[in-house]
Amino acid sequence: MEIANNEGSGKVNTLSGIGVGLSFFLSSIMDYLNIPTTRLLNGTILLFGLTVILFLHFYCNRLNKENLAQILDIKQLITEKLVIRPKSISHFVIYTFLYTVIVAFLYCFLRDLLKVAISYCCYVVCLSFI
Repeated sequence: MEIANNEGSGKVNTLSGIGVGLSFFLSSIMDYLNIPTTRLLNGTILLFGLTVILFLHFYCNRLNKENLAQILDIKQLITEKLVIRPKSISHFVIYTFLYTVIVAFLYCFLRDLLKVAISYCCYVVCLSFI
């Protein structure tokens, strides 16, 4: 079985470095680009951006599968059962605790965000009756 050369990684790293370098020049014109927009427009832009990112993810995934299929036939490879176990019980306990803490913080954040959203909606409804 041959191993494919990873020829495109240098280009990606170079372009990423150039992008990060150019981003420092945007700070000088940041106030000029601060355009007041409505929540509806911001939501539309966000939805469009997420749709484009999701499309690009699936497109790149399909291209990678096709490139891998050109190198080797995946269906003819031997499949084995892989069992993943933590290195020790302390790793398991630490990561389980950290996961629980992160989920708890996320729950508190989303709960408070929902309270703020509900109070804002009530405020808007009350203003509409005035």
